[in-house]
Parts: sequence; C-alpha cells; structure tokens
Amino acid sequence: MGEQIRNIELLEKIALKIKALRNEKGLTQEEVYNDLGIHIAR
Repeated sequence: MGEQIRNIELLEKIALKIKALRNEKGLTQEEVYNDLGIHIAR
C-alpha cells in the first residue's frame, strides 16, 4: 500500500507542475488536450 500512496503523491506533483506550466503559457486544459491528445483533467 505504501507504493500506491507514493504513486498518488507523484501524480499530484505532476498535475500541479502541468497546471503551473499551462497557466504560465495561458493554455486551457482543452487546448492541451487538442495539442497532445492527453486528458489532463483526469
């Protein structure tokens, strides 16, 4: 179970970094999805 908690923490850190970069560039989640084909809201 400890591994799963670490994975959740890692995913949260990645999500925050993506959000910060997205905001810095003035991009919406939809624009990122259209460019990358990755749903970042999930």
